[in-house]
Amino acid sequence: MSLKNLIEHYVKIAEAGDIEAQVNLGVCYSKGDGIEQNFVEAIKWYQKAAEQENAIAQHKVGYHYASGSGVEQNYLTAIKWYKKSAEQGYAAAQNSLGNCYEIGIGVEKNYEKAFTLYKQAAEQGDVNAQYNVGIHYYKGQVVEKNLEEATRWFKISESNPAKAI
Repeated sequence: MSLKNLIEHYVKIAEAGDIEAQVNLGVCYSKGDGIEQNFVEAIKWYQKAAEQENAIAQHKVGYHYASGSGVEQNYLTAIKWYKKSAEQGYAAAQNSLGNCYEIGIGVEKNYEKAFTLYKQAAEQGDVNAQYNVGIHYYKGQVVEKNLEEATRWFKISESNPAKAI
């Protein structure tokens, strides 16, 4: 199947309500993979899947609102979608929400909540969260400063095959 035919297939089944196809179409539009990059179309398809409780799509919708890609930037809406995804245990969303709490974007700064979310995501193998946990141990932020524990988390993140982005 050619890439063009694959995209047409995704559109057909996504329009019929297939969540996985909606997410895949969102990815294609977001990356410009096999189709012209179009963040407005990406968010449209992610939103359809997110409203059907798909955690990956919810995280993607949150990301687009946080970055203002294809939609007007809105941190409160980003937080709403990050929370929905994180509550389902999606590690990338837990890390993203942790970043928001650490920086104070869309929510009041809260290092304890940030660390808790980072730790949950890190324990699921999220490389960015593993690094963030290491930073907290290195700085002694929320947890007692512990360079050995920081180094352990940094090494875990470096050896993770899903390298940090």
